[in-house]
Amino acid sequence: MPTKGEENLKLTVEACQRVALGLDGVTAEGASTWKSALEEVAQKLQGLENKFFLKTNPSIPSTNACKKEIILMEELQQKQDWTAFGEALSRFRQHVDTLVKKAEMPGTILT
Repeated sequence: MPTKGEENLKLTVEACQRVALGLDGVTAEGASTWKSALEEVAQKLQGLENKFFLKTNPSIPSTNACKKEIILMEELQQKQDWTAFGEALSRFRQHVDTLVKKAEMPGTILT
């Protein structure tokens, strides 16, 4: 059974891929850059799937922040609010960077 951190990560990756696909054909300035950034982020997040950090409770706040931000981006995309979309993408990438740093930190050995 997946932990909450793993579940949040999976939902975030899926939403990220949906948003990236939804940018196909969008003519807003920066849409192609946004799509590339989201595809890159999705790959980066998929690379974390087997990290022990995601099995722990400390992963929940970081994965939850990523999930909330990508859901907001999905809503902005549906509304076609492109002025707020770029700003939301920037916040999302900051949350993802924080998650990646935490997941890549060396663990503590318990004896």
